[in-house]
Amino acid sequence: MHKRVIIGLLAVVVIGAVVYFVSQPKEGTVEWHLREVKQAEREILGNTWKQHLAKRWHKLRGTTYPAYVDMTDPKNPQTRSDMHEQALIDLGYWEKRQFNLTNVSAGEVAKILTASSVLSGDKLSQVWLLAPLTSNLWVRARRVDMPTVAELIREADVPESAKAN
Repeated sequence: MHKRVIIGLLAVVVIGAVVYFVSQPKEGTVEWHLREVKQAEREILGNTWKQHLAKRWHKLRGTTYPAYVDMTDPKNPQTRSDMHEQALIDLGYWEKRQFNLTNVSAGEVAKILTASSVLSGDKLSQVWLLAPLTSNLWVRARRVDMPTVAELIREADVPESAKAN
């Protein structure tokens, strides 16, 4: 009776492992690149279980946790994130565009975009700017969402005199 329980548990573990590995996205697909971008961004933010464990280990030992990223290492999270981002752009999933604003600051438009529901469908879409008062705004979004994003930016960048009419 004991053997049957052990064999049954072993079978469940083996079947679970097979299902896990078979259900992983194939390398080079959009799903795989998205997963890799998410993983790299978690590492950039220091939000992986390995990093949490390392921080606790350093705290127990009384040493400081090295919070730097070696930018010369091709396997660093930022380089990997950039590589997978470019692959998603090449595959046609994402589009990355720079918008030069003339009538409103990049900070104001960024607020409008992040508040809109357009970018909420893809948690990895990004809006970024170097400084809130500059006129340059960069957007990374799904290619299907980019026309809507561009339209929102055009509507926000209308001169005040045209808005009054």
